[in-house]
Amino acid sequence: MLMMPLHNNTPDHVDIQIMVRGHDKEVHTITFGEVLEWHDGNSWFGCTVGFRAMQKASELLFDDNVLEKGNLYIVSGHPGPGVRDAIDYLTGCVSSNRYRLLDETNTQGCNRDMRFEWWVSNGRKTAHVLLSDSIVPNTFFDVAERVTSGQGSDEDKDHFTQLKSDLCNQLMSIPLSQCFSGFCSSTPLTPGDLPNA
Repeated sequence: MLMMPLHNNTPDHVDIQIMVRGHDKEVHTITFGEVLEWHDGNSWFGCTVGFRAMQKASELLFDDNVLEKGNLYIVSGHPGPGVRDAIDYLTGCVSSNRYRLLDETNTQGCNRDMRFEWWVSNGRKTAHVLLSDSIVPNTFFDVAERVTSGQGSDEDKDHFTQLKSDLCNQLMSIPLSQCFSGFCSSTPLTPGDLPNA
């Protein structure tokens, strides 16, 4: 596997791919590096989480493991911009108003009240995708909440940057089955619906 950082402190595993079937029915290969470049921010961990969550959803929903854009509707328990941007780049759901937050009052970035859970429906069934509890340490939330509230020191900001980079590389380095779990239900969600969560 090619290892190449995009720039300082960003993840190394930019060549990891996901296959997406577009509205034209053609299958396109999208790399994690493309998602990071399109995000154009520093929510690298959020981009990583969103990218890999969609990999898991694809595995659960589609027999050929190709994520189909056509009829997807997504509910996210994570309000962060990196997660949102990765999901939108891969699925177009945010741009087409087929994306909703589980808790629309929690619009901040990383915080303890968010949930690393997603519900991805293709109109026939719904995949429920969950990040393993062992991935994100409590330290991450301690530092994130200080930094995002404007109360973080320069040391906190540096630590937060390093934590995000380390978590990105960890999440991209381990098998999908070790970082996400999930299951499918036969009950589809329609745009605007919320799951029983």
